Amino acid sequence: MGLVSPYWLLVAFTIFANFSNNVFVLNNSWLKSIEYYHICDNRARMKYTLKRTFKTITAPTIAIAACFLSNLYSPFLPIRSIALFHSIMIVVNYVLLFVMIPPMIIFVDEKLRPALSYVWNNIH
Repeated sequence: MGLVSPYWLLVAFTIFANFSNNVFVLNNSWLKSIEYYHICDNRARMKYTLKRTFKTITAPTIAIAACFLSNLYSPFLPIRSIALFHSIMIVVNYVLLFVMIPPMIIFVDEKLRPALSYVWNNIH
């Protein structure tokens, strides 16, 4: 099978797909918090965003980790090792999502979006 088996590519794809979906859910809830609920304070917006999206993000993460943990009962050692590694990476991905993405969303909203809108409006 070589150095990179299709299973390792599956691990990378699943982690990337899960993370991008979770970032989309967080960002969408962040944008809706000001559009529909008119919450202007960033701390209150982020609290609302995390409260609203916690179950939506946690359920698929637990399901994916549990699916791969079920492969620990496989008689094949490579399948078991990939399943354990994948489950650990999904949990690490989940933790990093809540540690890294909320500050990035606030940074983009406070600093980057006004600068980009200024540049975008003055292009013509």
